[in-house]
Amino acid sequence: MWAADLDDASATTLSEPKFVAVDKLEDVLQAAKTSQRKEKSLTATLCAQEKEKPGVRKLTSATASDVDAWLSELKQRSRPDDSKKPFCNDEQF
Repeated sequence: MWAADLDDASATTLSEPKFVAVDKLEDVLQAAKTSQRKEKSLTATLCAQEKEKPGVRKLTSATASDVDAWLSELKQRSRPDDSKKPFCNDEQF
């Protein structure tokens, strides 16, 4: 069945859809094969991921004295709303 606008009297005449001519079928199939070759397969995607593994470019580490300095600064920090409350509760230290 083909879609038709039944409200429009002139649209009630149905016509067959137009398909690709048989002599152009080879060209259509060739274009489809070419298109499929351009797509990346799952294997190609996984191989590309293996080549582009993430790595650490810069490693930073803190010493015990760095942590102590940060913690003492955190204990003295107050909230930005000037409420004189500590930034962190005692249980969080």
